[in-house]
Amino acid sequence: MENLYISSTIKTPLIDFKTNGELLIKGISTPEDVVEFYEPIYKWINQFKSTKKDITFTLYIEYLNTSSSSTIIDLILKLKHLREERVKVNFIWKYDHDDDDMLEMGEDIELITNTKFEFKPVSN
Repeated sequence: MENLYISSTIKTPLIDFKTNGELLIKGISTPEDVVEFYEPIYKWINQFKSTKKDITFTLYIEYLNTSSSSTIIDLILKLKHLREERVKVNFIWKYDHDDDDMLEMGEDIELITNTKFEFKPVSN
């Protein structure tokens, strides 16, 4: 198994999933085809889960469209499910310290998924 790295574009976030369990999605997520864009991520997670390694999933999102937010919620739930297999999963939501909208979105997703996030404001 190899790391998964997808460079960011003006419509898609950086994806940096490492085999040591450090998973990062960073940037803007408004791909034209959300299913196609996120498909490699789902495949990678399905392979990775057999390693039983601890996971730190960091989201540092600048903007999400509706279909991307649904996909992010689904990814969180998929990773959260790994806890049932005794995999430690930590969720970190980073946001620009002055971006109340993204903080609120993280809090909403935390509630929707019933998952505890660590919120980290980032100074520019």
